Amino acid sequence: MKVEVDTTGMTAAQKGLAMEQAQEAEMADQLFGAEESQPNTVSKVSLTNEKEYKAYGVAVGSVLYSGSFPVRIEAFYKEMSKDLPEHCDSKQIKKIADHL
Repeated sequence: MKVEVDTTGMTAAQKGLAMEQAQEAEMADQLFGAEESQPNTVSKVSLTNEKEYKAYGVAVGSVLYSGSFPVRIEAFYKEMSKDLPEHCDSKQIKKIADHL
């Protein structure tokens, strides 16, 4: 896939970072089916059983782990877990933490 980014006036390091971020955004758009008019949104996904949740986790992981930005995984988990106490009890949270 070819991602075009205007790198005019950027250093080599800035160009590399800009290209990497654009490619990661493109991969996320492909995975989640984001529309061109709303590049920073994610389509709603209906997950109704354990099999669907696991498949979705595998798909998200394939995008998340393919990037090379050093804090991408930490940032993802911080954002994803900020509302965790509203959706899970302490026993469920402990099971998640023990798995990590």
